[in-house]
Amino acid sequence: MSIKPVPFYLSHNIKHPLRILFCGFILLISQNLLWSAVSDIEIVEKWLNATTWQWQAELPMPKFPVDEKNQTCAIEISGLENLARDGYPSIPVYQKIINALPDEIAFTVQTGLEKVVPLPAVMSISQDIPIAGEGTNQEKIILPKTKNFSAYPMRLVEIEFLGYLKGIPLSSVKIFPCQLIEQGKRLKYFGSVTVQVQVKPGTRLQKSVATDEQALLKALDIAPGSIRKIAKQSPTLAKPAVTFPAGKVLAKLIVDEDGIYRVSCRALSDSGIALKKVDPRTFRLFNQQHEVPIYVYGESDGIFHNNDYIEFFGQRNRNSVADYEYDPFTDKNVYWLTWGENYGLRYAEESVQVNSPIDETVVPIDYLYTAHIEVNAAFERLGQVDVDQPTHVRDHWFFDSGIFGGTAREYVFHLSYPNPNQINNFNAQLRMQGLTYGDAGDHQADYFINNIKVASGAWNGQKAYTLENSASQVLHNNFLKHGENVLRVQVSGADPTDKYSKVAVDYLKVKYFRLYKADEDELDFTRPESSIDGLYTFTLSNFNTSDISIYKVGKSKLRDFTTEYIKSTNSYRVMLQDYVRDDTTLYWAACGEALKFPLSVKLDTIIGLSSIPSGAEVVVITRQEWVNNLSKLTDFYASIGLSSQVVGIEDIYNEFNAGIISPFAIKKFLQYVCYNWNPVPEYILLVGDADIKEERSIPSYFFQSYSYGACASDFWYALIDDDDVPDYAIGRWPCSTIEELEALIDKRLNYTKHNLIGPWNNELLFIAGQENVFKNQSENMIQRQISKEYNINRIYVNPASVGSRFYGGSDTLLYLFNNGITLGNFMGHGGGAVWGDRSLFNSSHIPELENLDRLPFLTSMTCFTGDFTNVTGLGEMLLLAENGGAIGLWGASSVGWIKNDYLLAKPFYDVIFEPGMTVGKAIQTAKIRYQAEAFDYLRLSLIYSYNLIGDPTVGLPFPEQSTLLNLSQTNPAPGDTVILRGDLPFEAGKMYIQLFDSSKYAVYEKPAEVPFSSSNLHHEIILPTNINPGNTYVNYYIESKTAKQDAHGATLFDIKGLTFYGFDYAPSSPGEKTPITLSIYTELSNVQSFFCEIDTVSAYEYLDGDGIEHIISFQNDSVLLSIRMGEVESVANKWQTTQVFQVGTPGKLVAVRFVAIDSSGNRTVSPAYSIRIKSLPDLRPIGIAQGGERFPELIAEVSYNGNDTLSAVVKAERRVDEKFELFGSKEVVFLPNRATSVKLPGILGKDTVIFRITVDPENTVAESNEMNNSLSQSMVINTFAVLPTCGTTYDGSQSDTILVGSVFKVAIAPLSVADSAVLILQIDTNLTIASQPKFSLVSPDSGFEALGLKATGGNSTSTSLLAVNVTVDLSNCPAASQIDDVGIGKWNPSLRIWYNEEGQKEGMKIKTTSTIPGTFSLITNTDTKPPNLELNLEGQQFFQNSYVSDRPSISIIGEDDNGVRFDAEGIKVIIDNNEVALENLHAPDTVSSGHYFSVQFRPTFTHGNHSMEVTLKDAAGNSTTESVGFIVAEELKLIDYGNYPNPFRNRTTFIYELTQRVNSLKIKIYTTSGRLVRVLDSENVFESGLDLNEGGYHEVVWDGLDADGNFVANGIYFYKISAKSGNKTVTKTGKLAKAR
Repeated sequence: MSIKPVPFYLSHNIKHPLRILFCGFILLISQNLLWSAVSDIEIVEKWLNATTWQWQAELPMPKFPVDEKNQTCAIEISGLENLARDGYPSIPVYQKIINALPDEIAFTVQTGLEKVVPLPAVMSISQDIPIAGEGTNQEKIILPKTKNFSAYPMRLVEIEFLGYLKGIPLSSVKIFPCQLIEQGKRLKYFGSVTVQVQVKPGTRLQKSVATDEQALLKALDIAPGSIRKIAKQSPTLAKPAVTFPAGKVLAKLIVDEDGIYRVSCRALSDSGIALKKVDPRTFRLFNQQHEVPIYVYGESDGIFHNNDYIEFFGQRNRNSVADYEYDPFTDKNVYWLTWGENYGLRYAEESVQVNSPIDETVVPIDYLYTAHIEVNAAFERLGQVDVDQPTHVRDHWFFDSGIFGGTAREYVFHLSYPNPNQINNFNAQLRMQGLTYGDAGDHQADYFINNIKVASGAWNGQKAYTLENSASQVLHNNFLKHGENVLRVQVSGADPTDKYSKVAVDYLKVKYFRLYKADEDELDFTRPESSIDGLYTFTLSNFNTSDISIYKVGKSKLRDFTTEYIKSTNSYRVMLQDYVRDDTTLYWAACGEALKFPLSVKLDTIIGLSSIPSGAEVVVITRQEWVNNLSKLTDFYASIGLSSQVVGIEDIYNEFNAGIISPFAIKKFLQYVCYNWNPVPEYILLVGDADIKEERSIPSYFFQSYSYGACASDFWYALIDDDDVPDYAIGRWPCSTIEELEALIDKRLNYTKHNLIGPWNNELLFIAGQENVFKNQSENMIQRQISKEYNINRIYVNPASVGSRFYGGSDTLLYLFNNGITLGNFMGHGGGAVWGDRSLFNSSHIPELENLDRLPFLTSMTCFTGDFTNVTGLGEMLLLAENGGAIGLWGASSVGWIKNDYLLAKPFYDVIFEPGMTVGKAIQTAKIRYQAEAFDYLRLSLIYSYNLIGDPTVGLPFPEQSTLLNLSQTNPAPGDTVILRGDLPFEAGKMYIQLFDSSKYAVYEKPAEVPFSSSNLHHEIILPTNINPGNTYVNYYIESKTAKQDAHGATLFDIKGLTFYGFDYAPSSPGEKTPITLSIYTELSNVQSFFCEIDTVSAYEYLDGDGIEHIISFQNDSVLLSIRMGEVESVANKWQTTQVFQVGTPGKLVAVRFVAIDSSGNRTVSPAYSIRIKSLPDLRPIGIAQGGERFPELIAEVSYNGNDTLSAVVKAERRVDEKFELFGSKEVVFLPNRATSVKLPGILGKDTVIFRITVDPENTVAESNEMNNSLSQSMVINTFAVLPTCGTTYDGSQSDTILVGSVFKVAIAPLSVADSAVLILQIDTNLTIASQPKFSLVSPDSGFEALGLKATGGNSTSTSLLAVNVTVDLSNCPAASQIDDVGIGKWNPSLRIWYNEEGQKEGMKIKTTSTIPGTFSLITNTDTKPPNLELNLEGQQFFQNSYVSDRPSISIIGEDDNGVRFDAEGIKVIIDNNEVALENLHAPDTVSSGHYFSVQFRPTFTHGNHSMEVTLKDAAGNSTTESVGFIVAEELKLIDYGNYPNPFRNRTTFIYELTQRVNSLKIKIYTTSGRLVRVLDSENVFESGLDLNEGGYHEVVWDGLDADGNFVANGIYFYKISAKSGNKTVTKTGKLAKAR
């Protein structure tokens, strides 16, 4: 091809001669080159040092595009985003996120070139309009209202605190180069702005290595250096979680209420456990991955007999995600029972025997009890609160759907035994929720209990409000009743039909004085509120049986209490004595039916999801019972080249949330597989429907969308990091039955390209609703996103389309559906199961669909059609349609928005046609791209509420091949006949040919069907005489005769009547400095001069009020570049630039137009065309930190902005003696658009060191900014090596003592570690002491209120703790004068108390040796009282030289007001002169108080005499020691100590001792005549849960009743105690008397 030159013409518009380079040169257009001559924007932002950031900008005059329709204008500055705040005009802004608190940020501003200009129209307000439709209430949508202002914004720079991200404070710096003044009539702007931001040094923040903040590093550009965190108190640390091995069979116990649970031998046998082979001592119970203590009756003999049982205190599932009573996902808690391995954790058994005179104890009559009454029957979405937050942050469940103004409603609730003799007041709180808002948002309510007015309250809006009685309100306790009470709520309002106000009841709390009286055989109680510490005598009444269990919740099982039958009430009474130290100690007593049984007990198996050896590309999560019904689907995935893994929802719950139902379990599982599976999944398919509170199938996550509130969102599951960028393509099959599932599988299996060949593969449908905007959006999408190869169908129902060929209704839609379309888009009004415009489509039309072999995929950009919870949305109905429907639908579960729905759909249509694209990947891409264009206040609502109802792996069956045919004429006239000709890809088949005009409107009513039997095509097309001139095309779909292959294509041509056509450029995607060639067709004659004009300066793109893009260009002729055109001799009418040009600005929008001049000087100018220059990648270091596990590491955080994976070198240097020396380097692979942590091991040094990080030091990567590849940072070293040869060291060669701050010194001696380790030392100023009245914190430095040393580190391959020597300098300590009272304290984060470490004082220094991790500080200690210590054997107190079995259960209980030390230093148990290892002392994980603990262990003894010594230290170091001797007998002996009292009145206690455990022990009581009165044995003695057969000391109470339950008469009786072991029986007899 050759180019014929024409005379070069210099346009009079070209003002700058440097912009014209003649033939043979390359034109390079760079913003930097042109800056001095054009009014373009230039912005430079950079960190000058670690604490100073600078922004400099040279700005052009803003542009003011005017919306003629609404007579409003906008403000735009190229290169700046616009800030959309509710109710304010959108205004250009530059925003920077700074890692600091607002009070730590200072800034200076310099401005120049100030100008004030009038605005051409009223400013438009930032808002979008919701799509009204069925299911939406337009009156309920509150849009941003216009705010009144004299000037906006008020300041050039705004500092706003955004909040904490994992302790990291983030503040926003917003820079506004222009300001609206005079009530928005005029604009003041600056042509030059410099802002310098300074982060104040020496703040209260700490530097921290940002190794786990990937979401932050991807999204924010923060200051160089370490992430700076606020030092917060550590949460209570649990013990290491227990995980069960894969394949292990467990018993799964499900409970849903608090109480004492008893699981019998029969219940476990019924669940399938072979109990004959189970040693009950190996029973272990776990809840939420922590072992909880249990009581196992009869376990000592190692056999689980029929009458044996397991008892534990169970709790309903607590709300772990928000601060309200009930968990939003489930009440069901799961306890796991295991057996057959180690001995399990048992409750310490604590004696509460009544030994002290009652008048010397506290004897309470009643106690303050809080009854929480809540009925979760109605769900409200609450669209005016918590926008962009998870729905579960607030309670959305209420008693009912609400109470209207002007009405009242009554609710009956139950209370247990209010003290009728108590005249003190009760307290009541009624939690209400406003439902209406706006004009109907003023609420006033009164409530009454048993017709007594309690409180009134007034509030407004959709807010929660608590109505509580005042302190002066007379609410006597005797106003309350045992049993039914009535709550009445009266809502004010003049007219109940007006529905002026509507409120709902959330819960009622009544705090009243309750008697110590069981209700339905259950009583949970405390001591009276604010009572003194001391010994209490509790009398508990109203139990129906004597089989009473009592627990001190979380601490111990109580024993030795007195049980007494009360004949007058035919009930049992309990008396016990216990020392109570606080109001929070909770006791729980139950018997009979109140001893609860789990909702279910069943066997389950951990399948080991976390140990699956290989990953999968598709993860299918389904209902547990469907796991084995999906083999056809997984086989299908394999046939299309996708590996897959089916996972049951219960398996996920079991492994990732301890069996408890929660969407967070699914999220954790998907996070796990993302980081651990290979291959990493790309697709997630959720198989199962969901309700608002889903407990059987696959739950949804709920999100608070703007104005609508709670909406179902599967999108959340796809977010692996803490950001809003989806990591998976996710979809759902919302099926409810196995039949629906099988139908969906069959649909999916049939939906393959092989089965779907037909002309419908090429058919698209665009449906637009009632308003013109929907048609405009559809047309814009058709013109911009849809290739000409596709056949486009339209249904428009807007009034302007009436009478046009595109105006249609339900019949047209059903015809097109049944005839077949591949992809359809709806934009308009909708609601749930309807496209509402002209009742276009609803559930009644579903049965009329007969398109099972021609299923479309639909994008439904309207309200609610993507909802699958609590309603049947259109997407669910179409997917499940029996005879057709759709293969999938992408739609919202919330309100649709006119502009933003369109903005979200556009990027989907940008990518869906790409080869190999799936609907899931297209949606994933669309949501990522959309976020850059969305309104601030709608962005998250859109991406969270739009759900894919369908399989994300679906690829649409577009034609596989493309072909290009020729026309006999390229520029025919209307009415001409043209020949379509060329080689077809198949020898025979059918063609479907359609002609389109310049607007992409089909000319023929339907495509022409043309059979062919030869691959050589020759087909005549007669052009209509009324066809519009200009660009047009003919497209064609080609189907092979075998219907196994297809192709499509389009041939472009121009109808005579237009001057210019066929614009093109090469290459098709030019990058920075890429040579570009332009071409155009024209039929102009007598052309004397032909050139193109290029606008690289003023061209920009903006969105109008409907979200439609417009390009503005050629606003300033003085900045245009001209290049002459040459005629291409081999192609008629084609012209091409005679020289190439380059653009030096990546991402730049370039506008092009063509100018032809004839011999008379007449100018003909083409329309404007546009080219977008591709952006270059950018690498830059954004932070330097320190850390390490086995060796110190320098950690460089490198940000990469780019779309391709690339490799580059990262080099680190350390400044030594005024020059930088190499520290280390590493080649790193960078993944697209994220930050990477680069770890370089090495000795970091000491004190303050300057490091420099350089990325791509040899400039091997072409970047958009080559000036930001280096970062220097000064760093205080806090990470040190610990080596076997020298211990702590600064340089790796000699031993050093590390100085931290000015007061702390830390050292680890040589030979202390076997392998290298790391020591990290940080100053901590956020220290507190709570609940330790004898301790006070003392700062070692008078400059700080509190000052501590936080020491962490260790070796990741070792579980041992590092032993360190800590020295504190007291020279500057305020309490130095009282040095004798000062010691070193160490914080225990698990129990949240301080320990007083033993130390040595040397002058003004104090030293201690301890272990890390830990936080150390100075404390004063005035505690001299030792802790309380109690030892129990087999549930009874130790007695000196008593007999025990060879494997006894020993319990140790410790308690102290100032804290108990439970570590290797705090508790020592010595048995026969051998110390018991701490890990063999089993403590309940439920104990989180540092003031009380209980441990249990079961040692093995030989026959003979033994001794045990237990020493316990409190937190202050005071100790208590208890010693006891005992005997393990080889021979069975029964020692009878008689009964006491004797004679007795109501009850007596038999006391005996066994030297060994026996098979059975019975106490038989006879009359003097020999008649058997009563038998006491393990079958019928339940008091305190004692095992009568166990070796050791026993006390057994007889209540004086005979076998029939009657009191025996006065007189003399005999008893006989028989103990049987194997074939041996020993007996003892005695005499007792019953007296009045």
